[in-house]
Amino acid sequence: MSQGHTMIEQKAEQSMIFLNGEEAAQPAGADIFTSEGGRYWRKIYDSMPCGVVVWDAGRHIIEVNATAQQILGLDVQSLQAYVELRVPDMMMHLDGTPMSAEEWPSSIIFRTGQPLHNYIAGYNNPDGSYRWIQFDGVPICGENGTITHVVVSFIDVTERVQAERRARESEARLQAIFTNLPVILFVMDRTGIITFLEGNGIGQPLDKAVETMATSVFDLYSRTDDALEYMRRTLEGETLTAQTEINGRVFEVRLVPLRNEQDEVSGILGVAIDTTERKRAEEQLLYQSRHDALTDLPNRILLMERLEEAIKAPGQAGQSVALLVMDLDHFKDINDTFGHQHGDLLLQQVAERLLHVAGPQATVARLGGDEFALLLPATDKARIQQTVESLLTALEAAFTLRGYALRVEASTGIALYPEHGLDALTLLRRADMALYMAKRAHESYAFYDATYDQYSPRRLALTGALRNAIASNELLLYYQPEADTLTGVVQGVEALLRWQHPTYGFLSPDQFIPLAEQTGLITPLSAWVLETALRQCRKWLRSGLELSVSVNLSMWNLRDECLPDTIATLLQTCCIPPRLLCLELTESAVMVDTERTLAVLSRITALGVRISVDDFGTGYSSLFYLKRLPVNELKIDRTFVQHMRDVEADAAIVRSTIELAHSLGLHVVAEGVEDRATWQQLRALGCDTIQGYYLSRPLPPHDFERWLRETKLEVAI
Repeated sequence: MSQGHTMIEQKAEQSMIFLNGEEAAQPAGADIFTSEGGRYWRKIYDSMPCGVVVWDAGRHIIEVNATAQQILGLDVQSLQAYVELRVPDMMMHLDGTPMSAEEWPSSIIFRTGQPLHNYIAGYNNPDGSYRWIQFDGVPICGENGTITHVVVSFIDVTERVQAERRARESEARLQAIFTNLPVILFVMDRTGIITFLEGNGIGQPLDKAVETMATSVFDLYSRTDDALEYMRRTLEGETLTAQTEINGRVFEVRLVPLRNEQDEVSGILGVAIDTTERKRAEEQLLYQSRHDALTDLPNRILLMERLEEAIKAPGQAGQSVALLVMDLDHFKDINDTFGHQHGDLLLQQVAERLLHVAGPQATVARLGGDEFALLLPATDKARIQQTVESLLTALEAAFTLRGYALRVEASTGIALYPEHGLDALTLLRRADMALYMAKRAHESYAFYDATYDQYSPRRLALTGALRNAIASNELLLYYQPEADTLTGVVQGVEALLRWQHPTYGFLSPDQFIPLAEQTGLITPLSAWVLETALRQCRKWLRSGLELSVSVNLSMWNLRDECLPDTIATLLQTCCIPPRLLCLELTESAVMVDTERTLAVLSRITALGVRISVDDFGTGYSSLFYLKRLPVNELKIDRTFVQHMRDVEADAAIVRSTIELAHSLGLHVVAEGVEDRATWQQLRALGCDTIQGYYLSRPLPPHDFERWLRETKLEVAI
């Protein structure tokens, strides 16, 4: 028992003099500190650094000092009431199990009649606070030896208990780690004898030392072993890490010199780790990071590495390095018809044919999806053309898929070093551009032609700048109003992208959208436009302004099967009703790969989003496809609207388009309305919505809002 608690017991016994002496006549439960002497002891009692609770023979709490109230958070009456409730988890054992009332410190003292020391229990206060408390207590007996009172003192040991628990848990974790890690810890003296050896990895590099602990390792292993040489150097004072291979296993050994009190090297502390599996895993991961999982061909990373090596290789004088980029035409239709699993089988068969034709000197890689690449080092144009024709011939033979004979066509773009570029990235970009040229020309293959990329230095600069502009929100959206033809009420806006470039100034979309399509930036760019437009729509909604917003998409967006999911997420995030979003697509975009387009657009319209065919009449219009596609709206191109008052053919096209659209149940928007007379003529023809400079030019959001407040459109009559 500590000295502090001995004093408590003595003071408690002295206090009970008043209970047995002059204060004995007081009723049970009366204040034992009312006399002059009692008041003196009361001051001491309340100033004690430990809590003190006094119980009478009826097991009622009659006194609680100030410290006890602070620790327990309750006064005498509240504590007594809490005790009488006998809450099951009022007090807890160290292992967290509830303590019964008979196990409380006071109950034990009443039952045994013996003092209680260093009894630790958890205390759960009604307010939810939790404490670990160490109790000491003594019984106070009357002249007949019966217990008249119990005095319990206690201190808050929560921090100590938690610290001890953390220490035990930490020790257990360390022990578990040490026991289970595949590590060998050993100590060796200067003669090479192992004096200590422990660890879960025993049985690998030091198995001989385990069997003969008294034998020097220098006698057990070859004198020429590099690991032994490292041990000798460690005994000279160096700290080293060595790798050694024993019986086909690879080990990494960390050697640290052990020093005695005289700072002399007396031995070695070593940690040996079997790294065989890790090394194999690293090699496997390295292989996987550079190869395509489906075809086992090199992927883009390895292709670029080999392309750089081919460029830097000596002996390139008079010869070229050729990079071919190829993709399969209409592969999406095969996937949709037979399923992705069989589509993957087709890709594997294509890879085998490409490898067979290319030969051992070439690198055949898969870039992703149905796109492959072929690297021909140290070659010339004649061989390149011969290889391309051989590839196309090899693909002409039918592939067998689920018993069906399928024919596959491909388009190929070719870029040459040094003619078309001096580095791998430039060559890949220009091969992609050549592929794009081949597709547009409906040719099997095409070489990169600078005449189709006359601003390539500027485009290269714009590519990096555009990527940064998307990431840092440097782009702008302007909004042009669309008004009801009958009432002049503005019902929506078209979001139009602008870029204020620090060097080239204000750029319109036609100056950088093709670049975004060619470089793959069209996907993040379109996502930025969609999100920005929908966030602006939400701001207007919150201000009481309900306007639909139209966003233009590229034909390349329709090849993205994740587009419907992206739109659904943005609508949900921005809390926008789907009916307020309209996606505008050109005729040419809709007509490319119609089956894929139909699948993507069907998923989008299922969300409740509207689809509009923009610039209608300028492309190769097909009523068959227009009937199949889930379109809600046609926008008549401005070239017909602007001259419809003066050119009868244009007026006839506009009139026919409106009648056609209405017969198909489609909404009609006329672009390029620049005067009141054109508005009146469109109104007479039954056009639903007008858009053009007569209403307003495209404006930034704040200017558009001011225009909307200040402008009173005079309705055409």
